[in-house]
Amino acid sequence: MGGSSGRRMRHYARVPVPLPMALQLQLLRADHGPGVLEFELANRAYFAASISDRGDDYFEHFGDRHSQMLAEQEAGYGAYFVLVEAEGPVVGRFNLFGVSGGTAEIGYRVAQRVAGRGVATTALRELCRLAASERGLHSLTARVAHDNIASQRVLAKAGFVVARATDIGGLPALGFRLDLASQVPRDGDDPWPSDRAHLAADHGAADHGAADHGAADHGATQIDGALYQWRRPVTDEEVAGLHHAAFGDGTGSEAGWWGRQRHLSLGWVTAVGVPGRASPVTGAVPPLIGFANVAWDGYRHAFLLDVAVAPGSRRRGIATRMVQRAAQEARAAGCEWLHVDFEDHLAPFYLGSCAMTPTKAGLLRLQAH
Repeated sequence: MGGSSGRRMRHYARVPVPLPMALQLQLLRADHGPGVLEFELANRAYFAASISDRGDDYFEHFGDRHSQMLAEQEAGYGAYFVLVEAEGPVVGRFNLFGVSGGTAEIGYRVAQRVAGRGVATTALRELCRLAASERGLHSLTARVAHDNIASQRVLAKAGFVVARATDIGGLPALGFRLDLASQVPRDGDDPWPSDRAHLAADHGAADHGAADHGAADHGATQIDGALYQWRRPVTDEEVAGLHHAAFGDGTGSEAGWWGRQRHLSLGWVTAVGVPGRASPVTGAVPPLIGFANVAWDGYRHAFLLDVAVAPGSRRRGIATRMVQRAAQEARAAGCEWLHVDFEDHLAPFYLGSCAMTPTKAGLLRLQAH
């Protein structure tokens, strides 16, 4: 899995990430306390929309918590960083915590006013570099709520891959992992070109939970007029409309279906009709013409479900490419098997075009129709 994460990191890192301001990662100091508290208070409601609120007790005893983090940092159990504008306020936190045996968990959050500008992505990449080069770590992990797609994109663009199912406070979450050994530059090759020109590192890191809302979807591939993406946000209406067109009435075409299913997925592949953003004139969004859901058992087995292509877009190879992308992402997440159930007339597609192997299986109907 380490080799896979290395290839993914180099692909995404080539995307330029311009920053609108000079930023600096600074190792947490005692005098950062007031600025960090102001940052947390100013963005409390914004953070609470995507991760659990810290609670009133955190703010009432902030000074004690700040001192505790400095003590943990001094003892080598963590490395806590703040992201600041040049001689300005704190606009982000990027932390390494639970440091042990050459690994650590990361967390990050950025202020609402700088979100959507690539700030989280760029600072996280710098944190990963520092973790390897200055802290001697060989791997990093992260946990992100299942519905926090924005933070999952940020992690993916820094080279992290989905490693396991987990939870945060009892709620479904995905565990990510990055093999830092595969990120060490060779022969002067910088794995994050252009990014660090925007950051002056003062020995860096971050805080658990976070979102860079508005970061671009990761892993977009354009082929023959269709744009394929992994875990692109989709609405109930989009999925239900496509399923109704592809399958008629039934499971998957009723309101609310996708909202109930999404938290059980490792991910999903989408295909949209044309690349690009919404029209500045009409506001029209490129139509969803293909969808494939990948459920899993949280370990070795992934399950391909609900592969659908709009009737007017069939026989263009869209379904085949979605299955290939689903297999690629499931493999990157550490799955060993991708299962699919299909009707007889689809055998040439799955066993031929998708190169799947026929197996014996059992099925028990639990509900009468």
